[in-house]
Amino acid sequence: MLGWAVRLGAELPFARAAFWLAELTGVALSPATIRRLTEAVGATAVALADAEVARLEAEAPVPPPAPDRLVLGADGAMVPLVGGEWAEVKLLSVGVPTANGDAALLPSLRQMSYFARLADAETFSRQALGEVHHRGVEVAGAVAAVQDGAPWLQGFVDLHRPDAVRILDWPHAAQHLTAVAEAVFGMQTPRAGRVAERLRRWLWEEGPDRLLRVLTAWERAYPDRPELTTAGAYFRDRRAQLAYPAFRAAGWPVGSGATESGHKQVLQARMKRAGMRWARSHVNPLLALSLLEHNGRWAVTGAALLRAHRQRRSKRPRRPGICCQAQPPCDSACPPHSMPPVAAAPPLPGLAPTPPSPFRHPWRRYGAPLSTTN
Repeated sequence: MLGWAVRLGAELPFARAAFWLAELTGVALSPATIRRLTEAVGATAVALADAEVARLEAEAPVPPPAPDRLVLGADGAMVPLVGGEWAEVKLLSVGVPTANGDAALLPSLRQMSYFARLADAETFSRQALGEVHHRGVEVAGAVAAVQDGAPWLQGFVDLHRPDAVRILDWPHAAQHLTAVAEAVFGMQTPRAGRVAERLRRWLWEEGPDRLLRVLTAWERAYPDRPELTTAGAYFRDRRAQLAYPAFRAAGWPVGSGATESGHKQVLQARMKRAGMRWARSHVNPLLALSLLEHNGRWAVTGAALLRAHRQRRSKRPRRPGICCQAQPPCDSACPPHSMPPVAAAPPLPGLAPTPPSPFRHPWRRYGAPLSTTN
């Protein structure tokens, strides 16, 4: 029953989860109870994931076999918190590119998996090691990273697969070109629309060389328009990520749609419904459970997760007043008990605490990744 309660609570609003639990199993639990169970088991899932990262850092095992090619992407999306605050959840997607059978179509991705956390960029990059290792990103024959131009994303790739083929997400590049054309020819004017389309065609068919020459000329002709200087610097800094003809010829996708889809499935479908607000401490536990479902791993890890949760519960101090229920009652000197939050529970059995140490990535322990062919 516990397994079904938390699986439903991770995917549905708690009231709907209570309804379907009663319909499917005949067990009646209140929405508040399902919420508490989901948050508690989710906290255990986060603890297990963190312990696995610590193990990988300490032991640096060889990753499992990996496909010849993998595509990864990372991005952030906002989630509403209690009190009107918004915070960014970062998400990693990993998939295998496959041809569509039509040379005119871009490759699609299959065997998708995701990892998501509410964390700063450095913490997220470290926590993602478990999924990176599981998918064999370190040892895949070639890896492409398709993402937008945010600097923290480049740091993520530098950490996990520095030789990856880096591709600027095509819709982001096209959007910047629209802004460039409007800076020169006016907002939403017909001429700006025609020029933007021409710039996009050049970039798509020829790569960045002609585009950069035009941007440089416009910067000189219109020195009073800072948006042109900003756009020119943006594209020059990412010149190697703009070789779209070469990327397509090599069979790589050039859009981050798989990552955007992951946000919709993992995050938005559950956490961004009308009127929902989340306590910051409850976001990652819910994400951890939802990821087990979306990655298809509940059947493999669900039983172990529930066992670990029960073991954690057995280690907790009892609630206030429980000691006084004993017969005979304890005297007035009975010390007060407190119930700490789940996140403060003792370490999982068999997992010794790992002292803080510099992050060591597994593939650096047994050699550099295989070279790639673009």
